[in-house]
Amino acid sequence: MVKERGVADKEAGLSMRSWGWSAYKKRDAIYCPRCHALILPSGEAGTFDFPKVGVVSMRLGKVIYIDVEVKAGNTAFAFSEFDEEKRVWAESTKERPKFLWLCIGRSLRDNKKPRRTYLIPLELFYALESELDRLSIPYGCETLAPYELEWCGDGVWKLYDGFLETLEAGDINVDTREETSST
Repeated sequence: MVKERGVADKEAGLSMRSWGWSAYKKRDAIYCPRCHALILPSGEAGTFDFPKVGVVSMRLGKVIYIDVEVKAGNTAFAFSEFDEEKRVWAESTKERPKFLWLCIGRSLRDNKKPRRTYLIPLELFYALESELDRLSIPYGCETLAPYELEWCGDGVWKLYDGFLETLEAGDINVDTREETSST
C-alpha cells in the first residue's frame, strides 16, 4: 500500500502541473532526527496533501483555489482511510472546494484489477460513505465513472471533460441518488 500511495502522490503532482495548475505537495509529517517525535511541518494536523492548488480559469480570468488529498486502495478503498484529522481540517477550511485524488486497483498493468484513478469532490465521498451498504468503495464503482482520469503515460493522467466548467460554475455539490438508482 505504501508503494501505491507514493506513486499516486507523484502522479497527482505531475498531472496537476501538466494541466497548468500550481500544485505542490505538503509533507504530512516527519520524525525529528534527534528525539524521534512526530512533527507536522504545516503546523496543522490533517492538512491535505496538495492544499491551495491554483486552477487557472481563462473564462473567468482568475485563479480558483482547491485542496486535493491523495488516497490509494488496493481492491477497494476503505472509508476509514480518510481519517478524522483530515475530516476536521476539511470542515474547518471551507473557503476552498475539496477533492480526493483516489486510486483503486493494483497496478496499471494488472490483468484483473488495473489501477483506476479518479478526481472526486469530497462531497461525493461523503455521499458514498452514507449511501453504500459497505465499509469501502469497491473497485469499479459505477458512481465514480464520470470522475475517472485517463492514463497518458510518463506519470501523467488526463483530466476528465467538464471539470473546469463545473468548478467555474461553483457546482460541486454532489447527489448520488439519481446516479446509483440508474446503475
